Amino acid sequence: MTAYETIESAIDKQSRIQATLVYPGGGKEKVRFSRASGGGVLRLSPGRQRYGRRINEFDLKDVTVILPKTIELSSAEQYAQSLKKWAKYVLLNCHPNLWREIQKQACNVLQTPDGVLLQLHDWTWHDDDAAKRDNARELEKSLNLPHIEQYKTLTLNSCQLPTYYKKLPFTIKEHLDKREEFKYYWTSNYDYHVYAWSSEGTYQACLSQEFKGCGNGHYWHLINANNAVFTEDD
Repeated sequence: MTAYETIESAIDKQSRIQATLVYPGGGKEKVRFSRASGGGVLRLSPGRQRYGRRINEFDLKDVTVILPKTIELSSAEQYAQSLKKWAKYVLLNCHPNLWREIQKQACNVLQTPDGVLLQLHDWTWHDDDAAKRDNARELEKSLNLPHIEQYKTLTLNSCQLPTYYKKLPFTIKEHLDKREEFKYYWTSNYDYHVYAWSSEGTYQACLSQEFKGCGNGHYWHLINANNAVFTEDD
């Protein structure tokens, strides 16, 4: 496996990693990597969480990659970790007018002891123990915690906006600031819809990526003018 393939494989498991690069002359460098928008590997700039430059196999030619030792987490631990990442992301990025209930749930996640969060994983479609599943669901409901399929994020700017929609995030921010309903549509690799509405006094917004000509795809909660968190696949 090449150095590039090693990093790409590690990113598939952790989304963002730090690795030590050992160069032919013996020099070493610690570098952070993540998945680039649209695929590939992004070498993150120092001090930045999302920005850097895309690299390829040639950039890592003759370089040895040393990955940190990882501790294998149980599926329950992985779910609890994903919940906390989701909550932190929502609280950091959610527009104050949007998804008030989801913001409350995010606060609740961070206030809930880890031992309780570990019990929530039992409510999953692949768990054959109906009693555990029901107990986890009741616990989730009683503590007003969310149930997420997985933690993933998406930006509107990465959704192949057509030229005439390049300023769409700025337009959407104006809508959000005024709590206005809106709906926009475009097509590229997917059929995209982004829209907002009010229901019983709650202002909500969503982003959908549907396979062309099909009513199925990937669905997201839009939490500000550019950022979204994963809801479900259908």
